[in-house]
Amino acid sequence: MLLVMTPFLLAAQKTRTLKKVLELKMPLDSADKNSGSNGSAVAWHAKEQKYYAAYAGNANFPMAVFDKTGNRVSGEDLMCMADLRGIWYNPVLNTICGKTYEKKGWIRYQLNEAGIPTTFETYLKPENEYGDKSNAAYDEKQDIVYLRVGPNILRCGSNGKEIITARRLLYTGYDEGKKPNIAPKDLRLGADYNLTSVVYAGLDKGEIGLLNFEQKKIELYNKETGLRSQILNLPKDVSTYNAFNFSYANNIYWLYDKQTRTWLGYK
Repeated sequence: MLLVMTPFLLAAQKTRTLKKVLELKMPLDSADKNSGSNGSAVAWHAKEQKYYAAYAGNANFPMAVFDKTGNRVSGEDLMCMADLRGIWYNPVLNTICGKTYEKKGWIRYQLNEAGIPTTFETYLKPENEYGDKSNAAYDEKQDIVYLRVGPNILRCGSNGKEIITARRLLYTGYDEGKKPNIAPKDLRLGADYNLTSVVYAGLDKGEIGLLNFEQKKIELYNKETGLRSQILNLPKDVSTYNAFNFSYANNIYWLYDKQTRTWLGYK
């Protein structure tokens, strides 16, 4: 009996439904010309015990800082200061870092005693800036930034250079054990997937996360094989988009709702 049931138990473990655990309400009204509309990312500063949330698209768009319960502790005048494509907490630098649009480099913020960003400096200018619009995802254990360019996952080391040997292909929609017979040159990212954002969840054989915005689910992929290992279903009423507005921080998956200007955290 146990032998018969085991395959079904294993299959069931690969899919689960996420529940909302936290909200981060961003400042300003959507009518404000500097309010921003596309959420870039959420980052968790482990030492400060604070969340940092930012927009993509303009240096004048707002950034916000929240305590661990989701209460905003920064003012409405705090700005991103750079056109961001992802932010993360770097424990080595002990601050919030970010990737900027085009070839303007990677930045690190200076924080005041309250943990609020006051200014920034460019600490790295990669020789090759791949994926201008792609949001960066950070693996703090290896000090590696992941970028998705089409069906490719690129690993960028701390020197900012692409590690060619670490390029990985993603076989979107294909599960472990079902690798398709597709030549790399013919591989395409499915039209159902968010175009700009990838997250690093760091789970064993499920490190890379993609948002299937049409089917309202997050898919986790094995970074070595490029095959799907888990499916995380989202509530049917959550807003999902074909670009940006998807992030991961503090073991929480974040979806930005443009109508309410709120990052919704699911776990």
